Amino acid sequence: LPIEDTQVNHTNDANYPTVNDALNHLLNPAPVIESFTIDKSVFEMGTVVNDLTFSWKVNKTMDKQSINSYGDIPSTDTKKTLYGMGLKANAKFTLTVSDASGRSATADASIKFQLSNYIGTLKSATPTNAELLLLRHILSDNAAMQNQYVNATGGKYIYIAVPATYGLDVSRIMVGDHVCTDWTVSPVQITNANGYDAPDTLFRPTRIQPASGVHFDVIPDERRKL
Repeated sequence: LPIEDTQVNHTNDANYPTVNDALNHLLNPAPVIESFTIDKSVFEMGTVVNDLTFSWKVNKTMDKQSINSYGDIPSTDTKKTLYGMGLKANAKFTLTVSDASGRSATADASIKFQLSNYIGTLKSATPTNAELLLLRHILSDNAAMQNQYVNATGGKYIYIAVPATYGLDVSRIMVGDHVCTDWTVSPVQITNANGYDAPDTLFRPTRIQPASGVHFDVIPDERRKL
């Protein structure tokens, strides 16, 4: 004779009052998104992001999948490239999955746009915008630049430029293990390669320092972080 699940003893769990409930939980678990990532998540200000590739991992094959309002995704897919997005500002994307029982799960991933910090050497004492763009640039959301080395041989000036909104002052610039206050500080406008214009603060030592491996640290200041 068939045995009803209510007639079989099992671990007492208020969430699964019958064996059938417990087995269903084991054999048909609720949806879980184990990871959700974007192939690239940080871009320079002024960039137009048209294409993004999303990858994810779930604990089982889903019945339905979608990312934001970009339409349904085949249930067996774990990767999707969206084209022609035209994004210019920070954006959040939500992956929504649901199983055949209608249970669902979501996960978020974001992209963000940042300004650049610049560091390097140039021969010019009054560099042009084009010359400043030759400096090494580091995407950041504050002025911090740790463990940077520059080669100042050949009659070159050392330069550091950061967005004016980051509030960098000479007390946070370490040369070797010491704070160096011997800087010429001036406001500049830097237009990056994407055509995005921002006010920057430009730091240049008042004298050429002909060393091949000058070590710099710009100390973070969380109070001024945007």
